[in-house]
Amino acid sequence: MFTRRTFVKSAVYAGAGIFIVEPFLGPLTALAHYMQPKGSDTGIERLFNHIYTMIQQNPDKYRMALNMQTLASLNIRCGNRQKGLGFLSEAIEMARKEKSHLKYASVLNSAVKIYYDIGEKVKAIETASESFKILSRETNNESADIEIVDNAMMIDRLGDREKALWRLDERYKNGFLTPSLAYAYADLGFYDKSMEVAHRITHDMVKIRAMANIAELCANKGEVEIALNILSQAEALRSRLEQGRRSGVFVDITRAYAKLGDWDGAFIIDPYAWNSEECYYWIATHAVNAGRMDVARKATYPALADIRIDDRWLTFSFTFPKAAGLFLSLGDPYNAAALLKRFMEYLEENTRVPTYICVKEFSDSAAVFIKMGKQEEALHLLHRAFNKVAAEENVATKIGGLIKIAGVYVDNRLPVGDKELAYAEGILASCVKA
Repeated sequence: MFTRRTFVKSAVYAGAGIFIVEPFLGPLTALAHYMQPKGSDTGIERLFNHIYTMIQQNPDKYRMALNMQTLASLNIRCGNRQKGLGFLSEAIEMARKEKSHLKYASVLNSAVKIYYDIGEKVKAIETASESFKILSRETNNESADIEIVDNAMMIDRLGDREKALWRLDERYKNGFLTPSLAYAYADLGFYDKSMEVAHRITHDMVKIRAMANIAELCANKGEVEIALNILSQAEALRSRLEQGRRSGVFVDITRAYAKLGDWDGAFIIDPYAWNSEECYYWIATHAVNAGRMDVARKATYPALADIRIDDRWLTFSFTFPKAAGLFLSLGDPYNAAALLKRFMEYLEENTRVPTYICVKEFSDSAAVFIKMGKQEEALHLLHRAFNKVAAEENVATKIGGLIKIAGVYVDNRLPVGDKELAYAEGILASCVKA
């Protein structure tokens, strides 16, 4: 069964290696203004209009709201600020009609991030306050606690740390002891409180992974001694696990050591562990970021150059487009292209791979080809992604797939031409029929 591993929103900090699951695509602080060639300046807008019409076909108000927020983000990133804000208001109104107050609050929390990223501080504060009022009425609800932690982190970003800490402390008093709360305390610099939460997590592997991620957060803030101390505790707990379970926490510990620049500690990997390639990927990635190309090459070759492509990699934070991007960072376009070629062949041959995964991987691979200067190959993959969306029966999956593809065009300033619009029109027609 294919499922994409996800984490609670409040636990998402790039430094902790935990990945954002948000209804919008990427940061808005540095807007990548979309530039169309002369004579085709309405292409992207027409594509957005098709997506907007498709969103209306989804009877799920919550899904509609999430999609509309993504569309708002895309418009803002194209420089269409007012239109994007209009879509964001529509998204909030859609969510307001949702029977679940929790889902409505979740949409509001996501809207806070968008308002914050584009400098609408007053609107962000108002929206965060409205969200918290709703969430505070939810009792004994773990999902609500997760959203409150997320809300508290945004309140801190907006300049009210005292209020943010009060909200986190209330969760702690109520026994909400999860990694998300631990990460939130660490992100605010309260490392002792963060570790208090981590130590009270009952599941041993979850506890170890939480500690490793806290250590990485400390490393991001330059707290090397604190990070090493936390890692030593995590290592001690790992040593008590049965041999077969130890590999389940290798990646998190390896990534933290690599972030600290402790390469000897990072390379203590069981080469036969099922996730050893993912460990090597993170070592290489952090080494590149630190300018240690020698370490990056040691981690990359031969582990990633000879990696076997199979189903297991479709459910993890490591992806083949990311690995291809790593090869590019090492000045190795040959292995980057070869890896993507093998991966594309695998996706075409394996009919069991769900549409949403195929579309994501095609789109992400196209972005890598664009970095290589191979626009023709990139467009070929994006058109294959369009075809996958067209063949999909589920309307929600169609919408999500088309939004993902549109994001690649926006972020890489690709022109949307007649062929892309024809694909979108066909997909729209199939949604209306459905």
